[in-house]
Amino acid sequence: IHHGLSTCAMGKPKPGVNKTVADSKAWVQGVTDLRVTDSSSFPFIPLGHAQGTAYAHAEKLVQDLVNEYMYVGKNG
Repeated sequence: IHHGLSTCAMGKPKPGVNKTVADSKAWVQGVTDLRVTDSSSFPFIPLGHAQGTAYAHAEKLVQDLVNEYMYVGKNG
């Protein structure tokens, strides 16, 4: 069985050299206001089946979004 994992670079973009697709907060580089959680942007191939790791990645993104917008609402 083949799973297309870790095929896209994830990381911070560097000036003049933008080879990353998304950062650690799932922001897509070069596109405004778009976040994507996908197994192709994993920084490494996880042990075991990829589905559980994809769910955990999505849950982490949701928690980050909740935390980000809860603090925005409280501060103004």
